[in-house]
Amino acid sequence: MKNIYTTIIALLISASCYGQAWISQEQLAKDYDLLTTALKELHGGLYRYDSKSVIEEGFANYKTQFTSSQSLQEAYIVLSEMLATVVRDGHTYPNYWNQTGDIQNTLFNGADKIPFTLKYIEGEWLLENDLSGNGLSKGSKILSIQGIPVKTIQDQLMKKFKVDGRNMIKKYNQLNLTGQDKFEPVDIYLPLLITPNEGEYQIIMEDVKGEQSELSVELITREERKQRLESEYGVTPKSHDDMWEKRDLNNNTAYIKQGTYVTWRMDMDWKDYIEQFFIEANNSGKESIIIDIRGNSGGMGEVFWYTLKFLVDEKMEVETFKQRFAYQKVGDDIKPYLESWEKGLFDLSERTVSAENGTYRRKGMDKATRLIRPNDHVFKGNVYLLTDGSNSSATFMMAKALKSKNLATTVGESTGGNLMGTTGGQMFMLRLPNSGLEVDVPLIGYYPATNASDSGLLPDYAVEQSSKDFIEGVDSVLEYTLRLIKSDKTN
Repeated sequence: MKNIYTTIIALLISASCYGQAWISQEQLAKDYDLLTTALKELHGGLYRYDSKSVIEEGFANYKTQFTSSQSLQEAYIVLSEMLATVVRDGHTYPNYWNQTGDIQNTLFNGADKIPFTLKYIEGEWLLENDLSGNGLSKGSKILSIQGIPVKTIQDQLMKKFKVDGRNMIKKYNQLNLTGQDKFEPVDIYLPLLITPNEGEYQIIMEDVKGEQSELSVELITREERKQRLESEYGVTPKSHDDMWEKRDLNNNTAYIKQGTYVTWRMDMDWKDYIEQFFIEANNSGKESIIIDIRGNSGGMGEVFWYTLKFLVDEKMEVETFKQRFAYQKVGDDIKPYLESWEKGLFDLSERTVSAENGTYRRKGMDKATRLIRPNDHVFKGNVYLLTDGSNSSATFMMAKALKSKNLATTVGESTGGNLMGTTGGQMFMLRLPNSGLEVDVPLIGYYPATNASDSGLLPDYAVEQSSKDFIEGVDSVLEYTLRLIKSDKTN
């Protein structure tokens, strides 16, 4: 039955491609060969999770999907799935943000977005905000779209979602839809996989009482959804500054939300914000603090390194990752198709030396630890870190550092990211000349000093948001943490 629904999705993809320019099989094959060549020559972590032979087999298998002309939409879907299932790297994907304006308008910016915000809880798509005008209650479940069961749709979506290794927690997290960001994975891939019928989806819903209804739901643009969120629910667009928050939860506990590490899009002085939080917590005699990084997929690593200064009461060496490059000089065959904000990346031969297994490291940078010196306002009480599946890259490293050094009690979901490391730091943007699609190629492979499992980081206390608490507006993880603090204080 699942194969039948997968075939239906394939047919719906094909039907939605009319009106798009088609790319010939020969052009697609040239683009694909350029992509795989660039990955093999430049990617800093291509063989992290699988052997060279497995990667080569995966590349060959997906090349068979380019045996005829395709639309831009079809090519984007195939490349997304290939990178997500063969390369398995959270920074390697056809980056929505880096596509040209024309491609964004063609693939991402249509009036084809569902008029809901959604939360993925306990395997279900639960309605958070209904913006369709149908009066649907919070917690209602989507059962099917265009006759396709929601589980089949979710499985197809997750095949396209970027992830580090085989950490499925990160993929589940990407099934959430907040309606706040310009580009969200569900918004990107759902309309590409399932074409609307005259601007509508037929959706079967089940309300919290178990009653089902079939609705014709008119699809809208992202901007219209944001406007409805604000006018109907008072949910205003968040700036990057708004994603941070600090407050007292009670006389004994202070709370700070670090909602993003994308500091280059922030106006406020984030260092001063962190310092003031710890000054206030100390001056008011707080016994515990909660640092909440849920929903934060990373950004500038300096944020967590700076935060650590307030959590150590003496100098401490914290384990990081070894950094390795796969190349020293970019080949002339792929150089014309690469873009980067740092021109020096095209030739690293003067700055790198040979390392193990045919890789290269920066001269004088083989140390896999970082020295943390305490700040004058170190907090010496109990620290609790709230995590979820979004945490990858810098926020994964934050969770790993705090847990490994017993600097915090971790509560919530397993993290995204991967204990086997990640690839990032520096990036080439590869522009495929025939389709025009862009793919991010991360360059620095970050590897642990010892062997590690292909998984995220497990919290000390595993707690997930329950559907009951979600419907009632209760934060399951935060409430559990407050009970834990009270229990720790009693014991």
